[in-house]
Parts: sequence; structure tokens; C-alpha cells
Amino acid sequence: FQPGNVGLDIKYVYNSGDGWCKGIFTDRDTRELYYLQFQLMQTQGITKMKPQGKTAIPGTAKLHQAVSMLMSSVDDGNLIFAVGGEIWLYNLASGEETRVIDFNKEGKDFEIVKLMLHGEELIVALNDKNATAEGGSIRMLNVSTLGGSIVLSEKPDGAFDKLADKVVDIAYKFMN
Repeated sequence: FQPGNVGLDIKYVYNSGDGWCKGIFTDRDTRELYYLQFQLMQTQGITKMKPQGKTAIPGTAKLHQAVSMLMSSVDDGNLIFAVGGEIWLYNLASGEETRVIDFNKEGKDFEIVKLMLHGEELIVALNDKNATAEGGSIRMLNVSTLGGSIVLSEKPDGAFDKLADKVVDIAYKFMN
């Protein structure tokens, strides 16, 4: 399956490793968002992807404003995404959106640049838009579930402020 051949652009794809992929795609012409599922199949040593379902994401969804998104193996029924200084969940089955973290407390004006998972830790790169110098920060969150729903909680000693004037991107060096 080549999404470009049907006028779709990939925004995010998650491969759980169990034969299924999930992804968020943008229609190249209308700019509408879609959630698609794929089944991975091996045929004569070649991996093929067969689309299994396509769901339109309403134009009013906060997900349209996402600057970064990802899914966790802890709960791959929810898409974690960032808008401004907030982290949201998008339930792939119901389309319901829930704000779970707001970094703009106590007069702060943060903008999240990137979300990245490392195991059961969510690494959040963000900038304080009011800072004139050293406004770039990293926050570490725990990713878990409670009653079948994903839970994000700030880690003690997981705030690293004044790392740079501005965070543009982050990368994690995975070590064995």
C-alpha cells in the first residue's frame, strides 16, 4: 500500500509488532485527517500491507492542530498528541479527545516541540515562549494505565529547565 498513490500523506504510523499498523493520514487535496488500520502480511518473503479500515477524523478535532503525536504499547487504543503546551489523548475507537497534561500553569506559556517515547517514559521537549534566554526544557513523564485508560504522570526530578535558548528537536541515544 502506497498512500501517496491514493492522495494521502502520512502524519504518523504505529507498528505494534503483532501484524497490525495504525496511522493518521492527511488527504492531500482536502486536508482532512483519517485514521487507517493495516494488516501486515508476509507473501513469499515480501511484507505487504492491506488496509482494513478508514475513519474520518472530524474537522473540529483538536488533533488537527497536533505538532507531535505517538502511540504507546501500554495502550495503543489512544493516540497521544501535543497542541501548544498541552498533551491530549485521542481515543481511536470513539473519537473522544481528552486533555491530560497542561504545562501552562502559574502564568507559563509553553509550546511543546516534540514528544518521544522510550519504554514507558514519555520525553517532552518544550519551550517557554516568554523566556528571553534559556527557555528550552525537557519533561519526563511516566506512561501507565489505570482501569484500561492511559495515564501520564510527571516523574519526580523529571523537569530539566534552561537547557537551551530554544529546543528545536530532540533525539535519544538508545543504548544496549
